[in-house]
Amino acid sequence: MHMLLGANGAGKSTLVRALAGLLEPRGGGLYAAAPRSVVLQNPDHQVVMPGVRADVAFGMGAPHAGRVPPSPREARLRADAALAAVGLQAVAERPVATLSGGQKQRVAIAGALAERASLLLLDELTTFLDAEDQWAVLNAVRGLISAGGGAADG
Repeated sequence: MHMLLGANGAGKSTLVRALAGLLEPRGGGLYAAAPRSVVLQNPDHQVVMPGVRADVAFGMGAPHAGRVPPSPREARLRADAALAAVGLQAVAERPVATLSGGQKQRVAIAGALAERASLLLLDELTTFLDAEDQWAVLNAVRGLISAGGGAADG
């Protein structure tokens, strides 16, 4: 795990977005592993599908990112494994709109995990969350790291 720390306005989120390929550098060069996944500050900006499992599975077959879509069975298995990794297997059938902010953030993390990217960028994961949801998100990330994953927090 690597963390990027700095004062407000120092450019941490900008760097994470550039590493994720969401921003073009104005000068110099930038080289990052591909494929990569990013989880941003506001989980509502990342919800694509109405159901939790469908939302987690959505990014798995992104041909523009060089990903071959898995079979429906494989997509379900990967989505369920990712939801289990963040402690949300019990809400797999629920609409995303019914979840708390922390649960939505963990759904976003699960979606990134299901993509099996070689680099996972996590930007300000606990911003706007209450204390309980902050701990739930941090514990989910801690569990991923313990299991051999990695994270960069901007």
